[in-house]
Amino acid sequence: MKSTGRRSFRRAKALLSVLALLSLGVGAGGSTGAYFTAANSIKGNALSSATLSSPEGLSVVGGNNSDSISWSSATNQSWAVSNNVSSGVTYTLSRAYPNQGYETVYSGSGTSYTDPGAQQTALKYKQVSSGFTHTLGLTEDGRVYSWGSNNAGQRAYEDTVKYSFPTKVTLPGTAVQVEAGYEFSLALLQDGTVYAWGRNDYGQLGDGTLTLKKTPTKVNLPSNVVISSLSHLAPRSFDAFAVTTAGDVYAWGRNGRGQLGIGSGVDQNIPVKVSGTYKSVAAGDLHTLAIDNYGDLWVWGYGKDGRLGDGATNGYDRPTRISRDKDGSWLPPFTDIRAGLAFSLAVDNSGRVWITGSMFDDVTPGRGYFEQLSLPAPAVAIAAGQHTACAILNNQQLWCWGSNEGTSSLLGDGTQQTQRYPIRNQMTGNLPVQSVTIGFYNVFAITTQQDSAKSNVLAWGLDDDYQRGTGQDPTPSNSTKQYAEWVYPTLVCPSGSSRRGSYCTIPSGTTYSLKYSYLGWTSPVSTQTK
Repeated sequence: MKSTGRRSFRRAKALLSVLALLSLGVGAGGSTGAYFTAANSIKGNALSSATLSSPEGLSVVGGNNSDSISWSSATNQSWAVSNNVSSGVTYTLSRAYPNQGYETVYSGSGTSYTDPGAQQTALKYKQVSSGFTHTLGLTEDGRVYSWGSNNAGQRAYEDTVKYSFPTKVTLPGTAVQVEAGYEFSLALLQDGTVYAWGRNDYGQLGDGTLTLKKTPTKVNLPSNVVISSLSHLAPRSFDAFAVTTAGDVYAWGRNGRGQLGIGSGVDQNIPVKVSGTYKSVAAGDLHTLAIDNYGDLWVWGYGKDGRLGDGATNGYDRPTRISRDKDGSWLPPFTDIRAGLAFSLAVDNSGRVWITGSMFDDVTPGRGYFEQLSLPAPAVAIAAGQHTACAILNNQQLWCWGSNEGTSSLLGDGTQQTQRYPIRNQMTGNLPVQSVTIGFYNVFAITTQQDSAKSNVLAWGLDDDYQRGTGQDPTPSNSTKQYAEWVYPTLVCPSGSSRRGSYCTIPSGTTYSLKYSYLGWTSPVSTQTK
C-alpha cells in the first residue's frame, strides 16, 4: 500500500510538471519560455521542464553571387543535452529585403544554407491600351511601360527606334490609368494629375502648345480639380477627355467635327469644360460617348453611319441625350461604353451589350439606333477597335465580332472572314480573361496566368511596328500572326536589388530570421542583418 501511494504521488507530480510546462502557453518570437504549438500534450513526450533557447551562432557572409548563412546546432544547447536530444530538430530560415516582409527560404535539419537571392519575376499588368502604332501597359504596382513605334515620341523616349519589348516610362508618380491614341499617350497619376506625350498637332497633349513632346508633360488642367478617370481612346483618336471627382469633364485636342462637345469646331490645346456632369467618357475617331450618374447615354460629334444612335446622320457639337432604341422603347441605364471608328458600344446594368453604327462593309451596315446583341451570358467588359469589337462575359470567356482585318484574325477564329454576330475567341484557350483592349489591327487580353516567369498579357494581330510587344522581330513572314503570344516578360527584382542572371542580388540591409522546432515546441527567433 505504501509503495502504491508513492507511485501515485510520482505520477501526480509528473502530471503537475507537464501542466506547468503547458501553462507557459504559446509564445511570440523574442520572448522566453517553452513554446508549445499543439492543442494537447504530445504522447510519449519525455522532456523535463526546460526552456528552448534562441538559435545560437547565426552568421551571414555576403558574397558576389549569394549569401552564406550558418548557425550552431540546437542539440548543443542545455535543454537538448539534459534531455539527450541529438536529432529531430527542424530549422526554418526566413529572409526579408529592406522594407519588405519575410519569406521562408529554407526548412530542414541542416545548419547552413547558401541563399542565391530571389528569382526574378515578370511584371503583371492590370491595364493595356493600344493606339495606332504603339501600346501602353500599366503594371499592378502603378508603373507604366511602352512598346511599338516612337516616331512622334509616343513611347516617351528621345530616339525614334521601334521597340518589340516593354520599356519603362518615367513619370513623377504612381499611375492609375493609361490611354494610347493616334501617336500620343496619356497617364493619370494617383494624385489626380494627368501627363501626356507624343504627337501634338491638334493640341492633344493639352499643354497649351502644338509641339510634340518626347517626355511626359503635365496637362494644363485647372489647379483646383482632381481627375478621377480619363476617356477611353480609340486607336485613331486625336482628342482626349478627363473626368473630375465632381463629374465635370474637360476636353482638348482635335475638334473639326464637334467631337469635343464644347459648341464649336475649333481645336483646343488647353482643356475646356464640357457642359453637364458625367461618370465616364469614350472617345472615338470623330465622335464621343458619355454616361451620366443615372446611366443615361449622351453623344456628340460626327454622326455619319448612325454611330450616334439617334436614327440620323446629323452630328452635334454639344452633348445630346439618346433615350430610345429603334422601336421607340426607352433605353436602360448603361454602365460602360466604347467608341470605335464608326460605331458605338454600350453595356446596360443587366450585362446586355448594345451597338449602333457601322463596323465594316456588311457588318452592322448603317445601323442608326442602338440594338441588343445576342450573347450566351451577361457581359462584364467591352472593347472597340477600328472595325472590331469584343466582350468579356461573366464566365470570363472572350467573344468578338466585326472585321478580322484580313490576316490579322482579330476574332480568333483562324479565318479572314467578317462576323456579323459574336463568336467565341479561341486565342486565349481556356485561360480566363480579365480585360481586353483592341488596337489598330491587334488585340491584347489580360489573363489570370500565374507563371512568375511570364507576363499575363496575350497579344495577336498586326505587329509591323512591334506594337504586340512580344520581343520578336516582325519580319514579313510573321508581321501578322493568327495565333496569340505572350507580351515579352519584363523581369524585375525587389527594391535595392539588381538583376543577376535569372536571380537578383541580395541588397545590404537584408535580414535573416532563424528559429527551430522540436516535436511540438518552437524556439524564440534569432535575427542577423547583412
